[in-house]
Order: sequence, then C-alpha cells, then structure tokens
Amino acid sequence: MRIPCRSLEWLICLGLGLWAGSFLSSENERALNSSSISRRPEGDRGSSLLSRTSATPKASGSALLKDLYAEAMPERSLVDAFLEAHRRNAHALMAAGLACRDDDLLREAVRLSPDDPQLQLIAIGKRLFPEDQGLWIRRFKESQPDNALSSQLLAAQLFDEGDADGALAELRLSLSREDYNDFAAESILAREEVWSYAGASPVESAMRSTMDGALYRPLSIGLQKFTEDLLETKPSKDAVGLALAVAQRITKAGAHGFPIDKMVGLQAESVILNGLDPDQPSPYGELSVVEARGQVESDLKEFVRKLLASEAPLASMSLDDPRLAQYLDRTKLLGFEKAQAWLTAQLDSDP
Repeated sequence: MRIPCRSLEWLICLGLGLWAGSFLSSENERALNSSSISRRPEGDRGSSLLSRTSATPKASGSALLKDLYAEAMPERSLVDAFLEAHRRNAHALMAAGLACRDDDLLREAVRLSPDDPQLQLIAIGKRLFPEDQGLWIRRFKESQPDNALSSQLLAAQLFDEGDADGALAELRLSLSREDYNDFAAESILAREEVWSYAGASPVESAMRSTMDGALYRPLSIGLQKFTEDLLETKPSKDAVGLALAVAQRITKAGAHGFPIDKMVGLQAESVILNGLDPDQPSPYGELSVVEARGQVESDLKEFVRKLLASEAPLASMSLDDPRLAQYLDRTKLLGFEKAQAWLTAQLDSDP
C-alpha cells in the first residue's frame, strides 16, 4: 500500500476526521447546534464572559466538530478582553493567537519574548518571519541544544541553504539526543485558557484545543518532505540510514502524541523504503527491504484501523461524562494510543 505523497494530506485528514468523529454521538447531535452563546451583563464579574442559554448535559461533539472544521474561534471582543485582563503579555498573546489562528498576535508575542523557545518554534512552524527563517531556527537551536527537534530543523535549513553534508551531520547529532519536545501540549493548554475565558466548558475547551493542535502539525510534515528531498540529492547509504532514523523518530513521537505525527512518520518510512533496491540489505535488522516495506505498510494499516475503532467507545459518551475529560487529558500527556487503551478499559468495565 504505497500512498503517493500528494495523497498524504488526504489520508491524514481522513484519519483525523475519523478520530475527531469518534467524539461524536449522532443521536445527541442536536444539543450544541441548538444552544446559543450570549454575553453576560456588564455587572456580572464571574470567571466567564459567556453563558449558554440552554443546558447541554447530554450533548455530543457533532456540532463542535462542524464548528472546528468551519474554523470556529472565540468571539474577538472576548479575546480582546482576555488580552486586556492579562496586560497583553507574551503568553496571553500567544494563547490568543493560537486560539484565533491570528498570525499578527503571534508575531507580537514573539517580538515581546524572542528568547522563549515555544514562541521561537511557533515562529518557525508558522513561518511568521519567512525572510529570517534561518535565524529563528538557529535561535531555537541555541535555546534548546539538547532537543533533537532543534537539530532536525537546523538540518533542514542547512539543506535548503545547499549544505547537504552539514545537514547530514546535524541529523546524526539529532539522533544522539533523547529529548524531543515540540511544545504541543503547552500550546494546547494555552488555547484552552482562551476558550475557558470565553465561557466554554472544560470539556469543550479541551476538545476544541486538542483537535486544533492535532490538526496543525507543520513541523512533522516539513521534516518528512526534507528527508525525501535529501535522499534525491544525496542518496548514499549513510543518508538513507539517517533519513529512516529521522522518520522513525517522528513515528515514535507520534506514538506518544498525535495521530498525524505517527501517520506522517510511517508514510516517510514507506516512501524511503520504496526508493531502495529490494536486493540490498535492509536498515531494519534482519528484515529484507521487501519485508521491511510490508511491515511499515502493515503498521500504517493497523494504525488507521485503530483510528476507525476509536469511534465506537467514544460515540457512546456524552460531553458531561467525566471520563471524556480524563481521556482528553491523557491524549495531551500520554498520546492518542495510550489514551484510547485507557478509555477502552474503562468502558469495558461498565456494567
């Protein structure tokens, strides 16, 4: 099952759509569609600036997912109030920029706190300053020298600058680093702050923020493309081994994170293996190239199967089920697969 590169985004959207759809319970789709959101009176100084005019104790996530795909975001006046309440500091600007997908707010945050590695990474991933992309990557490498991701990003930058040997050296260095941190969980939590301030329930805030963060993964996709381009330019045995190791690192990170990362990593492994001579030794231990291809393709099929299977347990839950909030917490902290295993065990123990 070799999936063309141009089909990767479609596959990812399909897989994530299925995963996101597993939050849904179609029989209760009505509730969030029918509920409205309104401003609280000026005299009400509660923790929320919004209130729902109808209760939604049995609501599913169907309308929420439709809003997400329609790029729904907090009302701008409420975001402005959030920024004012936090004195428009760098963290608040980052949170608001992520929740609203507003690059201007993110640029303001980066300019206020240019040495913050999370903001540096946002600047890189969203290419907020495209003319200075290399500068921001090098700043991130200086602030996060032990983070394997910083070496991988610098390798891609060096390759773009025409230094393929330097890129290989940086990739080799990245593989000696145990830490791999893309600040995804921190960015999701920042989004949640804004949604919560705007009046969303904890579960709604978590759902919107987790899905938004899961769908936006440009660094993994960019690294996949880099490894493929590198092999076209410098198809040596050393380069193949390093590219595969980077792809496996993305796959491993995805196993402890979001579905898109694992799918991107497995796709990169598949593409690299499909470019190898089937008669040459495989980088996968005792497996032949043909056997290694089959194993990776099998892993990809199995992961898509898990995404499909995740629909059943979640579809039976309502938004007020406390286990849904716990599932979302586990997704952020432990990754989709471990969260799914935990939820399945919880539901299997139901009477």
